[in-house]
Amino acid sequence: MRWALIRSSDGAWLSPAAGETTKPTAVDGQHVIAIASGYPDTASYVPASNAFIDLMSEAACLAMIDTKAGQLRLAQITSVPGQADLYRRKQAEVDKMATLGSTVAAILSALNLMTPAARAAAYPLLTLEMQVMGYSDLTKAYTMVTNAIAAANAKLNAIELVRRQTKVAIRAAATLAAKNTAAVAAAWPT
Repeated sequence: MRWALIRSSDGAWLSPAAGETTKPTAVDGQHVIAIASGYPDTASYVPASNAFIDLMSEAACLAMIDTKAGQLRLAQITSVPGQADLYRRKQAEVDKMATLGSTVAAILSALNLMTPAARAAAYPLLTLEMQVMGYSDLTKAYTMVTNAIAAANAKLNAIELVRRQTKVAIRAAATLAAKNTAAVAAAWPT
């Protein structure tokens, strides 16, 4: 068994890095802990909790990052069956409407050349949004959906950036402890 002398006030490790084979004597403001059998290869000391934690393998660190990214994505995208298809259809309507002009005013002018029935047939989901939200014209629904898509895409891109950066950092880390540190230090968007 190996032992470590710890400063009680902040959990700082006072013994040599590998610990001590003979149990040290603690003085005021210190205490002694038994070192986890896997330290430092598969366990790490956490001063804040004055405890050892088992380290995750590189594969587990990478999986944890993918799981967290997936959870954050689900907060942006509904996972209800059929919802993804509905989002794709709305996006297709927005893309189609965008071809009518380079500005919202130009799009509105082009829409006004169509009959209400033709507009509803060409843009059924945007027409539904217009009616549900009480908008006076389709361009308001177009703008609302376009803004919502842009906001969701920005958040999804930020999640992907952190996911990729963290996975690169985990793979580049030289030790298991450093891989675990990289995994838990991921700065996910809120």
